[in-house]
Amino acid sequence: MKNPINLLFTLLLSCLITACSFTQNTPITENQSQLKLQRQNQLKHITAFQVTGSLSYFAEKSRYYGRFYLKQTSYNNYQLKLTTPIGTSIFSLNVTPSYAEYTDNNGKTFHDVNAEQLMKNITGMDMPLKTMTKWLIGYSNDLATDKFDNAGRLLNSKLLQANQTWDVSFNKYNKVRFSGSNIDLPTIIELNNSNNKLRLTISNWKLN
Repeated sequence: MKNPINLLFTLLLSCLITACSFTQNTPITENQSQLKLQRQNQLKHITAFQVTGSLSYFAEKSRYYGRFYLKQTSYNNYQLKLTTPIGTSIFSLNVTPSYAEYTDNNGKTFHDVNAEQLMKNITGMDMPLKTMTKWLIGYSNDLATDKFDNAGRLLNSKLLQANQTWDVSFNKYNKVRFSGSNIDLPTIIELNNSNNKLRLTISNWKLN
């Protein structure tokens, strides 16, 4: 006959293994799905905002680091400014759905209908600007394949743009006041593809 203490230990160990296995394979609950959908519906109403923070960009032939300011007045109507850490202008970019104007640190302007191509041609920076006003707020590109946390916040997503796939990670969120309540918005975002890495650390959100 087995020692009672050994038998008890065996039973407890079996229960622990079963519990761990159950936790690892637990599907997304109905409540988590509802939180995810509720949050995405809230994000749809965010169309105008101001954001400040730091930006770092690394590519084979281009490297940038500085402070950025973004003011969006409506979807895909925005102004993006990048300065050095001490406040010296690097560039500003004014974008509408059909027009983009780039101004360098000497005040010289350049124009194109494609903001991404304009930025790449002048600075060498390859950024997914076309969808920036969505991924910046943590809006899901694909609810079925994107990854979310238990609060319905986006953790990982993929962007396919200009024949490039970007992996997007949302590493931190902070609460921001919006329409009489609080909403969590990203404060650390990383984007990577095979040739480029972009990291945004947001210090302040202001929703209009």
